Amino acid sequence: MRPRGGYIGFNRVPAASAFNSAAIGVWTLREAEALKRAGTWPVATPALLDSVTGAAAAYSLRNLFAGATTAVVRVRRSSDNAELDFSGAGVLDGTLAAWVGSGNNGFVRTWYDQSGNNRHAGQTTTGLQPTIVASGAVTTLNSLPAIDWPSASADKVLTATITTTTAISTLAVFSAVRRAGGYIKLYNLGPDNVTSGGALTPLTGESSQDWGDSKTLFLTNGYVFSRTAKVISSNSPVTSSATTQHMLFASVSSSVAQMHVNKTEISYAVQSTGNASVLTNTTLYVGNNEASVQQHIGRMQEIIIWTTNKSGERTSAENEVAAYYGI
Repeated sequence: MRPRGGYIGFNRVPAASAFNSAAIGVWTLREAEALKRAGTWPVATPALLDSVTGAAAAYSLRNLFAGATTAVVRVRRSSDNAELDFSGAGVLDGTLAAWVGSGNNGFVRTWYDQSGNNRHAGQTTTGLQPTIVASGAVTTLNSLPAIDWPSASADKVLTATITTTTAISTLAVFSAVRRAGGYIKLYNLGPDNVTSGGALTPLTGESSQDWGDSKTLFLTNGYVFSRTAKVISSNSPVTSSATTQHMLFASVSSSVAQMHVNKTEISYAVQSTGNASVLTNTTLYVGNNEASVQQHIGRMQEIIIWTTNKSGERTSAENEVAAYYGI
């Protein structure tokens, strides 16, 4: 390579330079310096976890760091039970559907944690694996890939191990279907316990507790009426529909208790600050609780959990997610 004016990564002259854009990604050293001075040197657009850092667990069907190409999901196909990993690009561009094959189904064996904490949510029992490909077509929500929890009669759950602190923030992109006479959960933190643990429940059922029919709740310190550390809607901010996409952001700590659905703060039946349960290496149930009786019905595209108060970064997170998903 020439010491001055040589091409970065090349010792030959390419067909064009960055200044006429016919050879994207190839610049002379002089051109690269000029682009940097002008502020037009190409930089990858930050993805969600680049800007809102420190996630405890992060599940998505897209890669959550800019430029990342790591696997986001491991899929089992129905034709021969073979399993294969796919990146966000592979899920989106038809590679996954082609591998599963026409007329076949694909099931989620592992939803990989992109936080860097290796809290991968998996399921070895085939009958408990949610669907991502049905009859050869990738399930979608607002035209982008989604994992499907299809009905209340088919218990599906992915599990991981998580440690939490006294503050929790969460973000989810999903759809949900009302279940008569019961709850549906995007996830459960630890056992479904009256005095500890937590859950994100987009559409509740009738209850003797402090939430009622069709309300949305995020609780982080047990579910008894008198327990603090929770937010519960006063109305129904989540539409009961498998094809209606929602973005939810919630934070609960000793200083904040709030929830936003599609960027709008909900009206509250209960808004209680307080310490969340401290859980050490407990089970995170994605799409159900530990008793397999509160299965989510609907689709999921993204679930992020931070074990800190991220309410101050909510707008940044929501803007990035809304731009990607078109919410």
